[in-house]
Amino acid sequence: MHLCSVARFFFVLDCPALLLVCSAEKAKKIQKTYYKQHGTTLKGMMDNHGVDPDHFLAEVHRLDYSIVEPNHKLNLELKKLEGRKIIYTNANMQHALDVLERIELSNFFDEIYDIKMANYIPKPEIAPYQQLIEQFTIEAESAAMFDDIAKNLVPAKKVGFTSVWIDAGYENFSDDIQASKKYLDHETTNITDFLENVNKGNI
Repeated sequence: MHLCSVARFFFVLDCPALLLVCSAEKAKKIQKTYYKQHGTTLKGMMDNHGVDPDHFLAEVHRLDYSIVEPNHKLNLELKKLEGRKIIYTNANMQHALDVLERIELSNFFDEIYDIKMANYIPKPEIAPYQQLIEQFTIEAESAAMFDDIAKNLVPAKKVGFTSVWIDAGYENFSDDIQASKKYLDHETTNITDFLENVNKGNI
């Protein structure tokens, strides 16, 4: 899961999967290939197989959300932040809403910008970042974007956002941390502590 706040901070959310008649092993291989080459499995399925994106997303997000729990300290720090908070996700709207309900942040974020609103063009393509700015009248120079995939912050930095990489302790198979380093303004392994320092004026 990823998270975003405008005027100061940004957060994000994400998820992929497959829908082809083949073995589980082959499906996983195709899923990883499409995710790496197209930004999302969905985009690869659309480009290569003409899959209906809404049907695909509905099927993919039939998930057991019971494993998702709130982080009350993180929620407290999020609520202290000034400015609008906007979710930008490569997933669909319903998935974002379901996750927000589980983490007890329903109706907290000002906007949700999902993959459908981005015309199914995934991060890190730069076009949806530009559309995000225009659609919500964001002053990118006074906003920040958070993501746990470093390469998703490259276009964010290019369009003016302050970029904050959440280091999960491992490299996502689709990521390229080394090539993204020069575009990262901040790095943190603990988003709660980072936001606490922001709220205290230490960052």
